[in-house]
Amino acid sequence: MDSELSAKKVLRRRSANADRIARAHFWFQAFGNENINKPTTFRWFSRFKNGMESVKDEKRVGHPILHRNSEKVSQISNLIKENPRIGLRDIEEETGISKSLVGSIIKEDLQLKKTPSK
Repeated sequence: MDSELSAKKVLRRRSANADRIARAHFWFQAFGNENINKPTTFRWFSRFKNGMESVKDEKRVGHPILHRNSEKVSQISNLIKENPRIGLRDIEEETGISKSLVGSIIKEDLQLKKTPSK
């Protein structure tokens, strides 16, 4: 009886190992040498199980990415030239640019040592 149970265990382990080897071979064919971690594979599995067909992330709602361009820099520069005592909140209200981006533009792009009064 013990030998039958141990034989079944050995067969199960060999079967499980064969499955692992087959999965590893599949992943290598699909992704090459790129390392894909367990959380990513679990997330992809649940997405595919729920009907998703792509591994790319969907667009998210939330805080927008800060985009800096020459138009925004010149807009802020003109406001500061018109009124050197203008505050960050006032610039934010007039331009629609977030206060944090306004501050970084003033320090990094315009290279002003002090930000306008808050």
